[in-house]
Amino acid sequence: MTFKKKVGKSFVIFFIILIIMNILSVLITKKIDLEIIVVDILYILTLIWQLFRYITLKKRGVIQKQVRYVIERTNKRRTHYNTLYAYIKDNKGMEYKVHHNRLITDFENLPKKGFVDVIVDPNNYKNYFILIETVKGK
Repeated sequence: MTFKKKVGKSFVIFFIILIIMNILSVLITKKIDLEIIVVDILYILTLIWQLFRYITLKKRGVIQKQVRYVIERTNKRRTHYNTLYAYIKDNKGMEYKVHHNRLITDFENLPKKGFVDVIVDPNNYKNYFILIETVKGK
């Protein structure tokens, strides 16, 4: 698991585009806008928070093998969304329904129900990563 895989490639690409736009804005206008500074600060704080979550998951993460998952299809207006939900357990035996937060474009190759491996931080069950490569159908 890499940082780019945990956070998402689009997040990293958007951050690079944001930096390039800031440099071009400064070169063109010869000044820094307040709105750009606020957006940059918020995006940098988000990146630092994601980096912190990645480091803690890398240090303390425990792999839960054979976690059951379900692919649910939701309809919002005319658009159909497929979401992969996994059911992880914490130390007390409570089961939580968590979703895969990145876009999965190829749902035809994934079985609707099955098992997948998930890396979970034992101190914070909200910090997890679903290993899509380990999908096994029922």
